[in-house]
Amino acid sequence: MKSKINSKKIIILMTVLVILLTHLPFHFAYGSETSELAPESQNDPSLGVERNATITFETSPSEGGRPSSIPHITPPGGSLLYTISANPNQGFRFVRWELINGWNASIGNLNAETTSLTISTGGPIGPPVHETITIRAIYERVYNLTFQSSPNAGGNPRADKAILAQGETTTIHANVSNGYRFVQWELVSGNTTIANRTSQSTFITMGAGDSSIRAVYEQITHSVSVQANPTIGGNPTVSASSAAQGATINLNANPAVGYRFDNWQFLTQNGATITNSNLANTSLRMGTGPVSVQANYERLQQGSVVVRYVDEEGNEIAQSDILTGFSGEAYRTEAKEIEGWELLVAPENATGVFTNVEQIVTYTYRKNQQLWGTVPWEYDEATKTIHLYGGIGGSVPEAPWKSHSEVETIIVTNEVFLPENSASLFNGARQLESIEGVGNFNTSKVTNMDEMFARTSALKELDISQWDVSNVTSMSHTFAWMTNLRKLDVSQWDVSNVTTLTHAFAWTSNLVDIDVSQWNVGKVSSMSNLFMSSFSLTELDLSNWDTRNKDIRGMFYLASRLSSLKLGKETVIGNTSLRTIVPTAEYTGRWVLEESLDSSVRTITFENSNEFMANYDGNHPGTYVWERSRPEELVAALEPLSDQSTAITGWMTEVTDSRTITYQNTAGQTVSVTKESPRIKWGDYQDADQRIRQFEIPLAENERLATDTEVTLTVAKPSVETTGDLTIDEKVIKGIDYTAKHFTLERKKLEGLTSEAELHELILKESQATAHDVLTQDDRSQEIKIVATDLTKDEVDDGTYFATFQVGNKAYQFTIGIDVSSKIHHLKVSIPTKMVFESLYQGEETNREFVSPDYEIRNHSDLSVDTYVNQFIVEDDAGVTLLREDENPLDHAPLQEGQPKKFSDIKQPLLELQLMSNETKISLYGRRSEQRLAQVAPYSSVPFHLTGRFYGPYPKWISESDNEQGGYYQDSFVPTYRMILRFVPR
Repeated sequence: MKSKINSKKIIILMTVLVILLTHLPFHFAYGSETSELAPESQNDPSLGVERNATITFETSPSEGGRPSSIPHITPPGGSLLYTISANPNQGFRFVRWELINGWNASIGNLNAETTSLTISTGGPIGPPVHETITIRAIYERVYNLTFQSSPNAGGNPRADKAILAQGETTTIHANVSNGYRFVQWELVSGNTTIANRTSQSTFITMGAGDSSIRAVYEQITHSVSVQANPTIGGNPTVSASSAAQGATINLNANPAVGYRFDNWQFLTQNGATITNSNLANTSLRMGTGPVSVQANYERLQQGSVVVRYVDEEGNEIAQSDILTGFSGEAYRTEAKEIEGWELLVAPENATGVFTNVEQIVTYTYRKNQQLWGTVPWEYDEATKTIHLYGGIGGSVPEAPWKSHSEVETIIVTNEVFLPENSASLFNGARQLESIEGVGNFNTSKVTNMDEMFARTSALKELDISQWDVSNVTSMSHTFAWMTNLRKLDVSQWDVSNVTTLTHAFAWTSNLVDIDVSQWNVGKVSSMSNLFMSSFSLTELDLSNWDTRNKDIRGMFYLASRLSSLKLGKETVIGNTSLRTIVPTAEYTGRWVLEESLDSSVRTITFENSNEFMANYDGNHPGTYVWERSRPEELVAALEPLSDQSTAITGWMTEVTDSRTITYQNTAGQTVSVTKESPRIKWGDYQDADQRIRQFEIPLAENERLATDTEVTLTVAKPSVETTGDLTIDEKVIKGIDYTAKHFTLERKKLEGLTSEAELHELILKESQATAHDVLTQDDRSQEIKIVATDLTKDEVDDGTYFATFQVGNKAYQFTIGIDVSSKIHHLKVSIPTKMVFESLYQGEETNREFVSPDYEIRNHSDLSVDTYVNQFIVEDDAGVTLLREDENPLDHAPLQEGQPKKFSDIKQPLLELQLMSNETKISLYGRRSEQRLAQVAPYSSVPFHLTGRFYGPYPKWISESDNEQGGYYQDSFVPTYRMILRFVPR
């Protein structure tokens, strides 16, 4: 097996601070119970003299610290030498050492926290020496002194010393900010005594415990005054009569009638500035002292007012009038009476005053509204919309949409009483898509609704559930040919006076849901072809209908999907033209009683539709359905989802007793969408029998699914025999995949940047940051933004910085390193451009482990260079899967029941691949994070090589005598990888 690794010569730089810690062993003792012998090396066996000492520490107070000693090696016969340290505890300060006993001992500096201890032993000759030394470390408790500022911007109070003992004094300073004056000191907490509370610098005496002192300041304000020039030219005002330095106040010129404001002029400035001296209403920023401003005005000349009379589109419908007068004088205009027009909008500037510029006053008119009966109406040609404004409707032929058959929308603003004879009222309005406010139609006096909505084939929805139809006697063809109507709520209609329902719902080919179960059809004599060609109807409840002695011919003619009928004792269906059920793998062709309405438990079966129509006599009322050949199999599926999805989509069995879709959103809410929810939007059918249908549940605006949660879809249909309820789970995955690389930036590139935006653009470009939607593969790279970085466009030192990116919300944040260097021009490194490794089949066994030849990175610079594997890219895997770090190859072997997995079970080519130097071993696989390879000293080189192990089937060698090389490989794997290195000067 052969492979190549091509490494682009990308030089990336980084600086690293290496800290070497030297750990020195030492011993210490503290308290009165710990002692220590001098080091063994201080004895001189050749002279026979043993010298040692026991050092005991006392502390005052006992919690003040932990004194310790460290012995030193001294020449034979010399004095014993130690270093002693007070080691005060938090909240204490060392004061002095006291030698309690040990006449031959001396302390180098009694006041030093760390000092020397010398023990005289009398020389190398004499008896053995053992000294016992007791030393006391004296401490005193200290307390913290902190400050507050009021307000914060008033100053920066400080003390000469911030840690003091009780009774100790120090000087405190107010450090007043510009534009403020010091007022006083306030003791916030503690028992500290302040010598002079009103002095900016005074001394305090520390009490027992921590103390906090507040410095109180006040802002320095200056007076502001304005005057007019000339004095009758206006009444200038200022929003404040005094303000602090840097404060902003408003100036208002308020010119008098007949005068125009010219400009603002400083009489006394003291560093103040005006935002725009030519604006009558502007702002002033205070300087360092009082300010006086003058508003200059000039007399206005004669002006004019043009009065225009136009329609809604701005076209003139009458001659304009011109009024003239001096600036400041009042004018008044009035609307004209224009025949055939009525005033729509009166202008706000109908009255006013003349100015030195021409003014225009516009009166807008509209044509007198047309009437349908007493109902005013208008037609908008642009939107093809008719507006009805309320009243008593006229005759059907005079209805506005009869003269505007292209109308798409009717808006009923107020209550409109429909005529008694409303037959064919909307008949033929084929482009009518919606009637907004259809509930504002009052139908209480209507008696005839024949063909009322016939042939309104573009209408999909019609909310007429609250209509009063109690006086209607005829509904022939009322909804006929409404081919796009899907749902119609007429369940509460009172049809007790209706005598004919002939073709009332005929040719409503998309109507899937209608409830007429509570209709009183006692007076109806004809129901012929009532549901004719209602192709989408699947079920009807007629259990309360009395159809005996009525004309019911063709009632269900061509209602080809009607597979469930709920019939009562008086509901006979002879001659209704029920569809013949063709026996299939799913249906037997018979009608069966599924749910009885009486106490009968008999199984009622009709062999076919003809027998059902002929023999049903009302003795066994209930719900009759097509008999299934086998249990119904429920179907459901969810399409992949991510936390970027805006809708939940999939497909499922449409007709079920229950269905629930449950999900969790990022707000922490668990949401359940049930069967009747209007959020479920149905799409196309997925099967020939039109049982399985696409659906979509749009999420609310800004609502998103929570990552790693489950969306659950459950469907059930206990009313019929099924193969079982069905539950589908789909995990919400992270929806955005992103990547960005560590990089090195030449410090000089920062010098030309002028804004933070340019800096962010540079970082995004150098890091090669990309992002895309996991499900749609849409590129999201343009949405990546930098939310945090410690790199600035200002002068920075060489070093390592960071940048945190975000794409979408906070769930998609990632951080990279940025190495800034000014030493790029010093760097010169050479690397191999190609690395090859191979492993060949050898007889019975395969050479599965391999090592490549050594390659080297050579540093030609006078700087040390760190080498990093920045990227590893699989350019052509040749069918070989790279194993990730710590990944077990046996996980890829198939599981055989009762048998342990073996390497020989692996059926796909797998490869463990590592890059090794003297310092480290790096596992190589796609999209791994950056890792350090080695450091190369100045003018030297570092060797590195590839190692690996192959698993799975191996290409075999086929011997062939005619072949020049004695044979050939039956197959070979030649994957190609690319490795990008970066080099960081140290």
